[in-house]
Formats: sequence, structure tokens, C-alpha cells
Amino acid sequence: MKISYTLCTVIGLFLTSAFLTGCHVREQPAAPENAFSEPTNVSLPKPGTCVTPPSGLVSWWPGDGNAVDIMDNNHGALQNGATFAPGMVELAFSLDGTDDYVSIPNLDMNVFSFEAWVKRDRIDVPGFDRLLMSVDCGGWGVYFDGNNSVRLTYTCYSNVGSGGTVTDFEWHHIAVTYDGFTAYFYLDGTLDSSSPYGVSFNSQNGGNYSIGSRGASEFFKGLIDEVRVYDRALSGAEIQAIFAAGSAGMCKDDGKVTICHKPGTPAQKTMVIPIQALAAHLGHGDVIGPCP
Repeated sequence: MKISYTLCTVIGLFLTSAFLTGCHVREQPAAPENAFSEPTNVSLPKPGTCVTPPSGLVSWWPGDGNAVDIMDNNHGALQNGATFAPGMVELAFSLDGTDDYVSIPNLDMNVFSFEAWVKRDRIDVPGFDRLLMSVDCGGWGVYFDGNNSVRLTYTCYSNVGSGGTVTDFEWHHIAVTYDGFTAYFYLDGTLDSSSPYGVSFNSQNGGNYSIGSRGASEFFKGLIDEVRVYDRALSGAEIQAIFAAGSAGMCKDDGKVTICHKPGTPAQKTMVIPIQALAAHLGHGDVIGPCP
């Protein structure tokens, strides 16, 4: 018996029509008809050459049609009409720069790394800061300043910045790491600059974090994709590998389904599974269905 399945990515929904992209058909090898007398797991690998996640990954918001944290339970909530658009890897958070953002739970850590793919839709002038991720006050934040440089801030108190700028409307990979003593700024996989920064971040009094704003202000306009936070400072080699993976992204755990088949009955089945339907389960074990 053969079982084939089709893995598709749903990128949009208009009325009753689903727009699909990146369909990949996989066929299981032939097996005896009684091979599925017991529940059988079939792995659904993510196509493409992805990079293995570095250790220390605490939270990961892919932005693939929801604000789920596929590493932990720090799930986000879309605010004020924040939505999704085609991103660097599948879908991305789409923010209007007026009031859109994604609210996520507090992330209290003194040593960390932040990285994401970013595509700006607006280039600002001095006096206007646009947050990629931040708490309102008292914790850490990463943002574009009015000179279009990336900066790390101890919100409401102080900040340090990079020397490089982003002044176009293309995709760029932004990474900021902090080891407790020094902030390192990476642009498109390359170390741009570093700066001593002797602060002790304490976000316990700062409330929730936000993707795309600092609370209800300093809103980012554009797309933010594959937002990830780590509990350690990533190395330059690790950040370069993430950048080099490009649109293949970082490897997610395979989704799994359970197939039950009555012995002695020939069958050939095709399953179409939107990968977004598995998003809440990726990284949290198998997706299984009850067997009759």
C-alpha cells in the first residue's frame, strides 16, 4: 500500500478561496496491506534547507498567520489591526506604523539575544524612534533610531547603538546580543559594531513586551518576521548561519499525524495539510488523531 501526502502553506484567505504556495508532495514507500493495522506516524518535514536552532532559544514567534510562540507559552496577541503578509520565511507580522503591535508576556533576562528579519516601509528622520521589540520601561528594547541605526535600550533610561544604517525597503536580518557587559550589533549576518553597556535589565516593573512598538508609542511600519529571543549571547558564527539560511529559515520540529488503516483493505490516500494548522503544535510534540 502507498500513502502520499501534500504539504502546503496557506498564505491568505479571500472569501471562500484559499491561496496556496509551496506545495510539496511526498509519497511513502509501498508497504504490505497489513502494515497499518496499528497507528502509524508519518513525518511531515519542512521543505528547504533550514538551519538547526542554536541552544538557548527561549521564545520564537514565526508570525505565520498567528502570534503563537512555538517554543514556549509566551503567546502574543495582535493589537489594533496588526495582520500578516508574505514574509522572508512564509508569513510575517504586518504593522501599519500608526497603532499596530503584538503584545507578548514579560521577558525578564539580563543576558540575551534578539534576532528577526525586518522590512521597513518608512524611513524616519531624527527625533523618531521605531521599536522592533521592547518593554514600556525598565527592560531591554531593540529599535531603529531617527538616524536609521539599530540601538539597544534600557528603556526609559539609556541606550547604545550600532554604526550601520538601514535606509531601504528590502529585507534585512537584525541581531542584537548582550552578554552582561557588551552589546553586539549584527546586520545581515555580519558584526557591525559592539559597545560596552554595563546595565542590569529589570523588566519586572515594565509590563508586557511588544513586537513593533514600545507600549502604545513609537510604532514600527513594515514587516517583522521570525522574531526570536535567546537566554544567552549568540556567537557571530551562529548568527551568520541563521542569516545564510535565508528564506529556508530555522528548522521547526516535523509535524506528525497518525494514520489508522483497517487490515486487508487496499488504500491510497492523499492528505492536504495547511502548515499553519500545525503551527500551534510545532515544537510541542506530535499532532495525532484518535483511531477508531
